[in-house]
Amino acid sequence: MNRPESTRLSDLGDTTLQRSNLKDLAVQKLRAHVISGTIPPGTALVERDVAELLGISRGPVREALLEMEIQGLVENVRGRRKVIQPSSMDIVAMLEVRAPLEVHAATRAACNGDAAHDAAISRHLEAMHVAIRERDRGAFVLADLALHESIWNLSSNPYLVKTLHNLSGPIFLAIVNGSFDAFDWEETYELHRGLVERIQAGDATSAAAMAQQNMSDSIHRNELRLLE
Repeated sequence: MNRPESTRLSDLGDTTLQRSNLKDLAVQKLRAHVISGTIPPGTALVERDVAELLGISRGPVREALLEMEIQGLVENVRGRRKVIQPSSMDIVAMLEVRAPLEVHAATRAACNGDAAHDAAISRHLEAMHVAIRERDRGAFVLADLALHESIWNLSSNPYLVKTLHNLSGPIFLAIVNGSFDAFDWEETYELHRGLVERIQAGDATSAAAMAQQNMSDSIHRNELRLLE
């Protein structure tokens, strides 16, 4: 009977790559669960349970949870991880930081547009419209975030993309889990449609103005919640 060949270092390298890919996929899926509200704020995130949910081993899950902490969606309280529960004051503070970055991203996106990115942005906008028709707030928020991410990517500034990515997660989580009733679905969609049209037309000045209006409305809505 032939003995199995010994493990080669190159094989270990492949395994490491596969584990890294699993971590990235775990972050992507877990982030979507949290932001869409299927895993609500305050939910304990036990490695074993998350691994079972995602169908992977606990190693990549541990790394994914650490990344989620960096993104601000998970907090570690005395060694126990749970989904964050941002207050309205937290969200207003985050929006104030996010607003000028969104304006800059929209400006850059209008200067850098191409057919592939235009098509992606249009798909996300249509997904928002479908979610409104179906009254699916989780799908609406994910489509909204995906649209913004497409705009950020068009900025061709990886530091801007990373900063907005980490800032926006908690904001969208709060929208779907508490602030969503403050939204006028159609008004929000129309604001985004206007932003998309101006970016796709290459009108940087108007795109910046639409982004500023969008963010100002968001800040105003959340400031009103502080007064309730």
